[in-house]
Amino acid sequence: MSQQEQVRPDQSTVSSRLVITLLYTAVQVWALVLVVNRFPAEGLLQLALAVALAGTVLSVLNAWEEVLLSSRRGSRQDR
Repeated sequence: MSQQEQVRPDQSTVSSRLVITLLYTAVQVWALVLVVNRFPAEGLLQLALAVALAGTVLSVLNAWEEVLLSSRRGSRQDR
């Protein structure tokens, strides 16, 4: 097995990461909408909720960044 074959991400790995990220994003958006619309918060509770929701947004962005990076690595190594 050559060095390139060992480093190159498998297409099924990229596809499965994409599916998992799509599902994760959908669940996070659903939870965000549910919490924002149905959870009355005031004062420190509102601040804590904002911080927690910001963490979920960062987590989703990080997941998409990983998908994009892994797909770019795969396309570069195909050349």
